[in-house]
Amino acid sequence: MLDRTHPNLRVPANDQNTYTLGTVGKHSVVIACLPKGAIGTNEAATVIAQMFSTFPSIKIVLMVGIGGGIPPKVRLGDVVVGTEVIQWDFGKAEHNGVFKLTSKPKQPPRALLTVISELESGHDLGESKIPQYLDDIKAKFPPKVVAKYGWSESLKDPLSAPDPGWSILVPILVLIYSWIEFLKTVFNLGNQSAGNDQISKPQKKPRDVNIHYGLIASGNQVIKDAKRRDGINKELDGNVLSQLDGKEDLEILNWITPIDYGPQHSDYLRRRQPGTGEWLLTSDEYNTWLRSKYMLFCPGIPGAGKTILTSIIIDNLITRFNSDSTVGIAYIYCNFNRSHEQKLDNLLASLLKQLAAQSQSALPDIVKELHKSHFARQTRPSDQDIISTLRSVIKTYSRVFVIVDALDEYPASNGRAKFLTELFHLHDKYGVNIFATSRFIPEITEIFERGTMPESRATVEIRAHDEDVRNYLDGQISQLGDTLLEEYREHIKTEIANAARGIIQTYNSDSRNLATHVLSWITCARRALTTLELQHAMATEVNERQFDEDNIPEVNKMVSLCAGLITIDEESNIIRLVHYTTQEYFERTWVEWFPNAQTDITERCITYLLYDNILDENLDSFYSNGGGILKSKALRIYAVQNWGHHARISATEHTPLVSGLLENKVALLVCNDLMSWRGWGNFRETEGVHFAAYFGLWKSMTAMIGKGADLEIKDSTGRTPLHWAASEGHEVVTGVLVDNGADLEAKDDRGRTPLGWAVSERREVIVRLLVDKGANLETESDGRTPLGWALLGGMGSI
Repeated sequence: MLDRTHPNLRVPANDQNTYTLGTVGKHSVVIACLPKGAIGTNEAATVIAQMFSTFPSIKIVLMVGIGGGIPPKVRLGDVVVGTEVIQWDFGKAEHNGVFKLTSKPKQPPRALLTVISELESGHDLGESKIPQYLDDIKAKFPPKVVAKYGWSESLKDPLSAPDPGWSILVPILVLIYSWIEFLKTVFNLGNQSAGNDQISKPQKKPRDVNIHYGLIASGNQVIKDAKRRDGINKELDGNVLSQLDGKEDLEILNWITPIDYGPQHSDYLRRRQPGTGEWLLTSDEYNTWLRSKYMLFCPGIPGAGKTILTSIIIDNLITRFNSDSTVGIAYIYCNFNRSHEQKLDNLLASLLKQLAAQSQSALPDIVKELHKSHFARQTRPSDQDIISTLRSVIKTYSRVFVIVDALDEYPASNGRAKFLTELFHLHDKYGVNIFATSRFIPEITEIFERGTMPESRATVEIRAHDEDVRNYLDGQISQLGDTLLEEYREHIKTEIANAARGIIQTYNSDSRNLATHVLSWITCARRALTTLELQHAMATEVNERQFDEDNIPEVNKMVSLCAGLITIDEESNIIRLVHYTTQEYFERTWVEWFPNAQTDITERCITYLLYDNILDENLDSFYSNGGGILKSKALRIYAVQNWGHHARISATEHTPLVSGLLENKVALLVCNDLMSWRGWGNFRETEGVHFAAYFGLWKSMTAMIGKGADLEIKDSTGRTPLHWAASEGHEVVTGVLVDNGADLEAKDDRGRTPLGWAVSERREVIVRLLVDKGANLETESDGRTPLGWALLGGMGSI
């Protein structure tokens, strides 16, 4: 199976697998077998779990084996490529003794499905290399091996073996056949049609290997009985066919938007103290809103509990209308930490996705048409496309409820006013019930006051009600217990006294530094961090060569040192500031509180990527050891994807540390592997100049140009540094590249120029710069000029 075999490596004592290592093409491959005599999914899961523990850099796991084909399509010697898998023996017994399959088909990652499509096309065109591989076996191995694994005339397809149920009929059929042969001989009946109806003899040559693509049914038993096999096939046909539309629908829904507010809702609801929020559920305003097609606006001060009350409202609606498929419910939780997601098209797409998913039968045809019209061209629907489709889907319901929490955390610059205008239109034209919360922001309050008729709206201020406070305290006291409260009485007094003197300043220097760095990372990180990511960030020591796990701080220590300013979300394991107002304060004053934050984050990210025990410096070992990455990988993804953004903001854009990373071949290979380039997958052959262009590091780019860097070097998709600088909107780097002779008309593998990328990414400043520098406006990609793509995407300003 391997093009090249590598020497074995020592494995941990707790890993009971035996591995074969090598390469197939440019891929590093680890092969492990199940123990002799072991079968089934549980055994396979054990092997795979140990494999992942020893080789944590593994990206894809393929199950390879021998299975029983289902006739008449799949025969002995055929190859099946699984596009999905289902466990046929996973289910439950019904009351009548019938076994009901409950397993759902699972698909491999999208990247693999894309490769499968290409593979299938190649096979359809006769590009299969299987005959060559079979011939290679004959050439490379002794006859004994060839006889066991190659094709042989002595092989018999088990399909032709008689079923035990026919044991009584077989002798009778033999007698009938013998009698017919006797009659043909006597009366010469056979010669009359010999020219037309001769029975063909079995082929003495191996037939072509057929390659099938589709469902593989896996289980914990070997199926040896044909009747049982056919029964499973019949059972799966009904199950799989009923699932196929659902699977395709899910793909379409995720194409509309990957944003899912479900985990947030579950996390907020879990924090609710039983009994709280009843005052709103029983209020006249809420019940009037339920009965009529009303708009209910609920402003409140920071910390009043608006988000928890929103989750209570959503839960109440879902419970109330659970059995009524004519009622649609969609909700949005705005969050300052996800401002990059909170744009007009994303929020409208989320409403569309939720309501389309709840449709009474199949996914609405208009949603499928929207997907079909854009997916093949790899374009995204315009705001108007989404709005039009959303309105059509809303018409299919008798009632629709839309709930939006924390409108004040939706940046005004991202289209908040236009979003509210569309909500009001949905209310006025289609009778959609709107529930929204916000802090007291005059702009938002005014929009609600003039956005719709007074008789169809109501306002309820959210504030801390005495009953809610009592319920919360009762719950906390019940959890702690009187003994524990007594034990912490003095501690509480001390902590309150410390608060008066300035909490963080009361710690010793080590604790103060840790608390400061924790707060600075949470405040200035480009996305929310998991507890493990933050632990590894805190343990990273700049200018050291080895990552020391003994430096990893305990989570409880980080939380306690920050004196109630941070909390951990149980659902996502995200560590964050306790409230939006805290984050808002630190983001506004971070230069005062954490003046070196961006430099610190840059240096720690790069140091982490260059640690000797995070990387192997030997390039060959990168390929033989799955990328040279050891078990410690908690901070790698954040560091790879964000170090350059922090470097650009800080004063460390061009330092020996940055240069060391951009010139480190192995580090760049790891960055290639982990970098998510705009959803286009992982790339190879990306050099330091590509990364400098992508992150907008103009000082680093200037230095590399001074050293003779090749500005026309292409990555594996054919993109030059100018492609990346233009698509990411980095004006200074784009100018530096153009001024130093970068080719304005360079085309990537899809025929797209830097100008084409700037248009597709809506980079108006870059478009103007490239046009002023003489970029060709008539160069086509996918059948359209840059102007054509701008018009198609509704980019009037461009």
